[in-house]
Amino acid sequence: KAGSTKHTLFEGLMTFPFLRILLMSSVGYDMRGHGDIQVKTALKDGKVYGQVLLPEGNIRVGTTYNYIQEAVVPLEIDPEQKKCVFMGVNIKLQKGSIRCQRATVEYDKHGVIQFAHVPLIFNKLFLNAGKDMFVVASGYVVFTYRKGTVPYVQGTLSIDRAQVKQNIL
Repeated sequence: KAGSTKHTLFEGLMTFPFLRILLMSSVGYDMRGHGDIQVKTALKDGKVYGQVLLPEGNIRVGTTYNYIQEAVVPLEIDPEQKKCVFMGVNIKLQKGSIRCQRATVEYDKHGVIQFAHVPLIFNKLFLNAGKDMFVVASGYVVFTYRKGTVPYVQGTLSIDRAQVKQNIL
């Protein structure tokens, strides 16, 4: 048809056991939990628009005692510009939440990250350092990375509550 834009849709479901095997074999990271990840994308005008969703789950974040329960990650990938933009990311954890209005990641022809700018807003986020320190924090942090430089973290965090197991004072 005249005036119509051709696009391709893709929807899929990545089961947690598959994701766990994929991460373990590619980066050596063993992720614990459960929940299926939905992927919805559309290819339009040479760009990929989509969302990665975890509507209901319980996925452990690193070595913390906090779990991702829900996630909505809208994204736009421009293969020509070698750029990925995340807009309106919202992650709900068992204790707290993380939001990101807009993050940008630029990569080279091999997929290696060349630049990243990721501003995050934390709200009553539970974090721990092993079994010795527990913190509930809120605030705003910006992660910036440029290839060949040390990653840079800047922001303001407010500690709502904290507990240290072995008080050295």
